[in-house]
Amino acid sequence: MGRRKKDYSEAVRMYEAGASTCDIAPLYGVKTCTISRTLKRRGVVIRKRPYTASRSIRRKTNYILHRAIAKGLIERPSTCESCNISGVGKNGRAFIDAHHHDYNKPLDVMWLCAKCHYKWHLNNVAIPPKEGS
Repeated sequence: MGRRKKDYSEAVRMYEAGASTCDIAPLYGVKTCTISRTLKRRGVVIRKRPYTASRSIRRKTNYILHRAIAKGLIERPSTCESCNISGVGKNGRAFIDAHHHDYNKPLDVMWLCAKCHYKWHLNNVAIPPKEGS
């Protein structure tokens, strides 16, 4: 009694139609790395994730911004620039977060709620830092 092989031809079709490995894996009850390996074995070219800045660059950029806020150079607004929602959490902090669309300009930010921030990243990619920054 061996394992029965699964038919992954539908997974290949879904991936080529634009679905991600994260979308496909739960349908087959396997991990995303299993789907990736299977797709590679079948000759499917795996899409690379869009550029995201490294953690150290994000930390540096966020540090510069938070220091400017602490010094009073920049004021944190209480409403989202995109949908104008406002609100404060139980900790007294606004729901609005700073979003860097260009890591070369640490003080140039968009103030977005979590929902709008997520939507922005679905359709856009942040500008990577220049070499030596």
